[in-house]
Amino acid sequence: MNLNQITEVDFKSGQVEKWPVPVGEERTLSLALSPDGTILATGSGFADSAIRLWDTASKELVGTLDGHWSWISSLSFSSDGKSLVSASADQTLSVWNLETLELVRVLRGHQQEIWDIAIAPDGVSVVS
Repeated sequence: MNLNQITEVDFKSGQVEKWPVPVGEERTLSLALSPDGTILATGSGFADSAIRLWDTASKELVGTLDGHWSWISSLSFSSDGKSLVSASADQTLSVWNLETLELVRVLRGHQQEIWDIAIAPDGVSVVS
């Protein structure tokens, strides 16, 4: 089993497609699909703190987000697809601008690893 390869399943046909390239050097720990389905964000491995952005049509890497210093546990796109929030074992949440691929804000306050996040539908708040 290849733990760093994406498997895509079509719900209607049941067809299974394996992406042709691994999405990281270690196992994939977190992933999120943009609201329009064009971008897949992945976080992989316990030694890798980068978030990778993939074009879902071409299966090619289109960007990398660096800013955490530990592994990525959860990823969530805003409802408009312009922002991504990441949670990490470094006890922070990071907010990313996907148009510029820049870190907008780091949210601190957790005393332990953050395991999961969700963005409110109005995009005003995030829970962790």
